[in-house]
Amino acid sequence: MEFYKHDKFGDVPAGWDVVRLGDYFNFFPTASYSRSLLTDMGECQYIHYGDLHTKFERFIDASKDELPFITKDMAKKYTAIHEGDLIISDASEDYEGVGKAVEVINVGDKIIISGLHTLHLRSKNNEFINGFKGYVLNESRVRNSILRSATGIKVYSVSKTELKKIFLPKPPVEEQKAIATILSKVDEAIKATENSIKAAEKLKKSLMQNLLTGKLKPDGTWRKEDEFYKDEKFGNVPVGWVVDRVKDFGQIQTGKTPPTAEPEVFA
Repeated sequence: MEFYKHDKFGDVPAGWDVVRLGDYFNFFPTASYSRSLLTDMGECQYIHYGDLHTKFERFIDASKDELPFITKDMAKKYTAIHEGDLIISDASEDYEGVGKAVEVINVGDKIIISGLHTLHLRSKNNEFINGFKGYVLNESRVRNSILRSATGIKVYSVSKTELKKIFLPKPPVEEQKAIATILSKVDEAIKATENSIKAAEKLKKSLMQNLLTGKLKPDGTWRKEDEFYKDEKFGNVPVGWVVDRVKDFGQIQTGKTPPTAEPEVFA
């Protein structure tokens, strides 16, 4: 693959452009409703910056991800989020959370607005396709540029003015589609693996509870009531098992602080 050197962005594949974010995205005003005004049910959904920090990575899938609600009256003077819009956190108490960007997908007929300490962006003329924006805003050079633009000490923030100056790589549309397809399949595989691990951990916890209490035998069958006896301290214990104190199984030794090493003397 051939590359060319961009003076601000470094090596870029031939055929790709490097553009400023502000030239390719429109910004819309966002609401400022605090967490106390949000509900679990309602007419319109609301993206709070706290959820952006803790619940989402690169994408918000409106078809399944849970968001808090506000009323239609609260939402009516703000621009509803469209398929593929970007939401960026403009403030965070930690460095990693500031400027965090996610793309909203599978919006359907839902009414969603962007809220407190967020910026709402929309691609101009579909120059950046849906499904690609959530990845390109998290590309390492883009992300580092956003972090460098952050200001603050206890609370970090990024301004709309500074974000507009950020450079983005812009592949041809067909390549954007291919990249989005590949990365989304990898994300799906990661999610499936994570779900398998969670299921295995849940199974292990259940097996430990049942095997180590004797309720379940190693052969997979359950012990009957008459296969237990009652220990006054430990409760039901399988027949054939012994309940005893730790001291009766072995020696207990306490750790000791190692002696202070003599300082080395150099000639």
